[in-house]
Amino acid sequence: MEHLLSPDTGLIIWTLITFGALLVLLGKFAWKPIVGALEAREEKIRKEIEAAEEMRRAADQLKAQYEQQITAIETKASAILAEAKKKGDETQNALVRQAQQEAKDILGKAKEQMERDRERLLVELKGHVGSLTLMATERMLRRNVDKDIHAKLVDELLKEIEKAPKNI
Repeated sequence: MEHLLSPDTGLIIWTLITFGALLVLLGKFAWKPIVGALEAREEKIRKEIEAAEEMRRAADQLKAQYEQQITAIETKASAILAEAKKKGDETQNALVRQAQQEAKDILGKAKEQMERDRERLLVELKGHVGSLTLMATERMLRRNVDKDIHAKLVDELLKEIEKAPKNI
């Protein structure tokens, strides 16, 4: 058992030689391909990272462009809505002014018509009052009144009617 725990110089030398030979063989045949594969993988990963960074920058740039376009579209839409509202308000105001003017015109025409009708009725009334007055005075007096006196009486009556309040 002691033999297993004590170092054997021959075994150590052969282990070192074997290890050295393994290192030489690995260095000659395996180390370069392994290192080359690792370097290739590292290069591939670096390129993928660069490509991903480039894609991220491009995506950020596109996002910024889209946001600018959206902002421009929103601004344009707001301007269009404001213009439409303004035109609608102008149209509404024009229609209101037109309706008010038409109402004034209709009211003015109605007042003119009422005034013409009133004047016509007054003229007719004066004529009828004159005739009735003449008939009444002739019947009441039943005497000989000459035409000059009679015309004078009618004229006085018409003047009194004209002076009367115009509430008719």
